[in-house]
Order: sequence, then C-alpha cells, then structure tokens
Amino acid sequence: MSKKVFVTGATGLLGSHLCRSLIRKGYKIRASKRKNSKMDLVDDIRDKIDWVSGDVLEIPFLEEAINDVDWVFHCAAIVSFSPKERKKMMDINVQGTENIVNVCLHHQVEKLIHTSSIAAIGRPEKMTEPITENTKWEESKLNSAYAKSKFLAEMEVWRGYAEGLPVIIVNPSVILGRGYWDKGSSKLFHKVKNGLKFYPLGSTGFVDVRDVANAMILLAEANINGERFILNGNNTPYSKFLNLVASELNVKAPNIKVSPLLQALSWRVEKIKSLITGKSPLVTKETAQLSSLSYQYSNLKSLNAGVSYSSLEDTVKHTCHFLKSK
Repeated sequence: MSKKVFVTGATGLLGSHLCRSLIRKGYKIRASKRKNSKMDLVDDIRDKIDWVSGDVLEIPFLEEAINDVDWVFHCAAIVSFSPKERKKMMDINVQGTENIVNVCLHHQVEKLIHTSSIAAIGRPEKMTEPITENTKWEESKLNSAYAKSKFLAEMEVWRGYAEGLPVIIVNPSVILGRGYWDKGSSKLFHKVKNGLKFYPLGSTGFVDVRDVANAMILLAEANINGERFILNGNNTPYSKFLNLVASELNVKAPNIKVSPLLQALSWRVEKIKSLITGKSPLVTKETAQLSSLSYQYSNLKSLNAGVSYSSLEDTVKHTCHFLKSK
C-alpha cells in the first residue's frame, strides 16, 4: 500500500519537482498552496494532487492537512537577503517549521523530511577543508540572516527528534532547475540573458533540483532516522557557472571581475536605489559579501547513501531550455 504524504511549498521550484517525482513512484499526495500561489510549475500534475490552501503559520490548517498522512516533506521557506523581508523570513522559516514539527508529533507521523540548506551548516571564517554534515555552526559575520533562519529551523527539527519524531534533514546547495525567471536561482539566468557584465570571485555548490527531489524520496524510503545529508552536485566558481549559462543562452558572458571596491560600491548603490524606488535591491550587503567567498561542500555521505548527481553542464542546459521556452 503506497504511503500518503503531505508536501509544503509544493508550488515552488523544489516542491513542484518533488511532487512530480512522488507521483511517478505512486505516492498519494496532499500538498499545500497559498490562495494566491502561481500554479505554472505544477500545471501538468495539478489534477493528481489533493490541494489544500493555507499557511505554515496557521496551526488549525496544519492540524487538518497532516491529520491522516504517513510522511511530511517540508519544503516551504523564504529565501531572501533583503532587510525588508527579514521578519517575514524568520516567521516562515523558524516559526513555520516549529509548527510543522509540533503537529507531526501530535499526529505521530512516521517521518518528517525537512529541507534545510548548506547555509544552515554555517560558514567558518577559517576553512581548511570541505564542509561536511559534521561541521559545527559558528556564530560569524559571514552567516546571513537567511542562514540563521535555516539554522534555527533545524534546531526545531532536532528538538522534534529528541521528542520522538523520526526525521531526516537535507542540506541542498544552490538549487538549479526549471522555475520562474524572477525567483530564486533563476534570477541568475535572467540577469545573464539581459546582459550581465560582472562576475564575482567566489565559488559555491550547485545541485540539480531533480537530483534533490529524487534524493529526498530515496532517503525517506531508506531505514534512516536522525541524520542530515548535504546534497551538492558540483563545487564551482561563479564565473564558470555564469559562462555556462551565457553559452546556453547564446549571449555574451560576464567579463568584468568584481573587485573588493566594486563589491563595496554595488550594494551601497543598490541600497540607495531601493530607498528611492521602494523596490527590493538586486544586490545587498549580504549577497555581495557571500559572492566573494569560496566554499567547498562534501557530498560523500549522500553518495554513500545511493544519491546520484547530474553534471552542471546538463543542469544548466536543461534549465536554459525550459526558461527559453517560457
């Protein structure tokens, strides 16, 4: 008998791909959406899902949504580096996760699979080796508000585990895949398409959204409890990633290196523009700082668990093909 699962954040980049993968494997899905959620990413599967409208901050909604399910996949979160959205982000990411954990405990669900982030592991100021699942969180000026919100959300999941809730945490790197031009990592593709001239000096991890979705199901189906897994396909300089995107979109690649001076100027100029226009800045102090840093993330534990990864070239090609079609 197939499991019945509840997916939060199902209309977003990861949630939509996760639902598609769950359907292929025969799972019965109940999924959450907000009343004003765009449904473009789930158009092809929307009639195969039991949709419920609500918010992770609404406990009565969660009580009803989680009432009779076996597993919960928690993907709903806000990724933002804008100071204006900081409170909302903390509410959704931390309080929302606390609510999910409490309701899962109340209904004694079999397993909670929580989507965290590599940001929740923290960014040590001195890194001599790749970051792993055992790297300890350090309070650091390099940790963004988003990173802190995901770290605190993880603390809620571990609290649930201590109270008897079976849990798995996944920590994806930068997730790439078919989404909206104006949201998340797809913004990077859009900027390149529109003639981005600058490239940052740093590097980070990238992972295909299809690989993250498949990994979450694989880990959920395994006899695993109380563990976290970094999901990272490639450790790559931003310059290489942006060049791949430019090549697939048939546009000129960014060719101006972002120096420390240019980095400092960029977020200040964007802050002034934001104050004048009222729009969120394209570059913030946090994003400017993070893009200059280089971190390596180990995926060895996930590989040993049977997770497989696409090449960055294949991921970029697949994503660009979809975005161009839209």
